[in-house]
Amino acid sequence: MSHLSKHAITAIIGTTAALGLAAPSVAQDFPNDTVTMIVPFNAGGGTDTLARIIQAELESIWGQTVVIENIPGASGLVGTLAFINGSGEEGHRILMASTGAILSLAREGMGMMDDSFHVEEVLQPITQISQPPYIVTVHPSLDVESVQELVDYAAENPGEVTFGSSGVGSASHLTGVLFQDLAGVELTHVPYTGMGEAGPALLGGEVALLFAPAPVVEGYFADGSLRPLAVTTGQATELFPDLPTVSETLEGFAIAGWFGLYGHPDTPAERIETLSAGAREAMAAEAVIEAMANSGGEPVPMTPAEYQDFVNTDVAQWRELQEIADQQN
Repeated sequence: MSHLSKHAITAIIGTTAALGLAAPSVAQDFPNDTVTMIVPFNAGGGTDTLARIIQAELESIWGQTVVIENIPGASGLVGTLAFINGSGEEGHRILMASTGAILSLAREGMGMMDDSFHVEEVLQPITQISQPPYIVTVHPSLDVESVQELVDYAAENPGEVTFGSSGVGSASHLTGVLFQDLAGVELTHVPYTGMGEAGPALLGGEVALLFAPAPVVEGYFADGSLRPLAVTTGQATELFPDLPTVSETLEGFAIAGWFGLYGHPDTPAERIETLSAGAREAMAAEAVIEAMANSGGEPVPMTPAEYQDFVNTDVAQWRELQEIADQQN
């Protein structure tokens, strides 16, 4: 499976640098202590993988140790609530969360105003980190080679195909919901506590199918341990040029999960800006760009205001899928 070319990596570096990021500060008042990054999923999942990719670069930029703390459970809700309800330590405690973790807040009614979600009511967006394509991936024991063959098999064998997810209401679950809705088939959903469990479950054949962030499954394609069928983005991606899109078979299918950093509600705004500048600077580092490319992703840096607008808009679309999921159950 092809990764980003050196030309593409250079282009990303140039684009990121064009954001006008400042050089590292020689002496800074903040951060001035260990930074704890909460990951509300198990180690080994997509969220955790991206956290560890930027960890060393953030330590270099901030001049402080960055400690990753995994608090899994309930599609990211347990760790996200632990972060919100704990101390922000004046910005020295941050959250790396996925689409599913933020959706879990909306399901609980947190951040909901006038029937719409406002992330700024519960968290302070720092920056998006990445938006890797989800990949429709099957265990080799499922004898299908394309999305059309998967649809045909599922239609002939209702409920027989099991698909894993990082939890009920997670992005990986709702992607499966959309697939079933557009294909008119019935799959059997098997929720796990995160991709750190769902990925190995697919690898071991406990489930037959996974709609997974690229970093979770990409490493198992070359040796045939897992078989990729398509990407879920509406258009083909340079990250996986050999894979078709699901939309080529199911018109209108377009899904992309995202991962990003958030600050505690009590963190001063100027510190959120400092954290954002540091994180965006980390994403401009060639080592980070290459590591993300090798995991099937690429940096998507945003200012806090840009990321806030993005999250609020995208959550509204995911909530429509949640309504379909409720109807399927």
